[in-house]
Amino acid sequence: MLPGVREDWVDLAKGIAIVLVVSFHAVVFPASLGLVQEWRDLAALLDTFRMPFFFFTSGLFAAKALRASLGALWRTRVARLLWLFVLWSVIWFAAFYAAPPLGTSRIGQRPDELVLLFLSPNQNTWYVYALALYFLLAWALRRLPTALQIGLAAALAVAFDVGLLDATNGAVDRMGRGFVWFLVAVHLGPRVRALAPRVRWWHPLLALTMYGSAAMLVDLNGVKDAPFVRLTLAALAVLAGCALAVALSRVAALDWLRALGRRTLEVYLVHFYVILGLCLLLAPVAARIAESRVLDLTLPLLLTAVAVLVPLGVRRLTRRLTWLWDRPHLAPREDMEVVTVSG
Repeated sequence: MLPGVREDWVDLAKGIAIVLVVSFHAVVFPASLGLVQEWRDLAALLDTFRMPFFFFTSGLFAAKALRASLGALWRTRVARLLWLFVLWSVIWFAAFYAAPPLGTSRIGQRPDELVLLFLSPNQNTWYVYALALYFLLAWALRRLPTALQIGLAAALAVAFDVGLLDATNGAVDRMGRGFVWFLVAVHLGPRVRALAPRVRWWHPLLALTMYGSAAMLVDLNGVKDAPFVRLTLAALAVLAGCALAVALSRVAALDWLRALGRRTLEVYLVHFYVILGLCLLLAPVAARIAESRVLDLTLPLLLTAVAVLVPLGVRRLTRRLTWLWDRPHLAPREDMEVVTVSG
């Protein structure tokens, strides 16, 4: 890899990751209306793929930031992420405080949940908060041997997997499971990127087959919560996701997915509103949609496409409102870096 040359497969990997996240919500929210039931098993099967790969792609270029001082890390990464977490959590509260329920799901948020935001994160903005904490934790652990760092993070993930730790908040549980993949990307990412040019077309096919077979076997036997099972599946998922991204990065027709990988922040923050808004509009006619097999089967695909495109339009329309996408600055700073959030 030549210095200064962007590794396109990483952008494409981030694009895959955000599409997986959006498509998951394009299933779970309509499912609460009794729709898209055929998609639920697939969405559940990919549970060990989406977030581990999402966190891994977020840590691939984090090593440089973690070599800086704590003050520099705060200015360039953490402060921005915390600002976005608080701001968009407040926007969520303002938008859906009095929203009607969606099927069996509650959309709104109680005032006490907003007050306890840092202890009980918002279920729809928690990922940004997780990244801020991950940067701080990774910086604090940086002087420990790499194997010990990853081992401790893996132990934390397994503790949440088997129920030894239970925060009674799904976001906190997912944060506990995801840190290990951020750390793996920080420390092993350079090796993965060095191996990327060696990937051939059959590598992703093999890796995806291994992951899919293992995930189905685990699901059939109901052992997903057994020690190290989720961790093993997630490792296969990260391997498969990286191999797939490298292979697809060589296909010119998928340049849009690579471009999307550079705009993940706005898609993550806005796509919930698009999907929930559309589901609220569809709720009165949900029974009719369910009767049409074609509409029911294609609905997640349509919702995913709209929920990816609309945030990009929102970002373009609000480009002058810089405080929506970055923390306010009293004066321009030369040390600020743009952070791409994969989720």
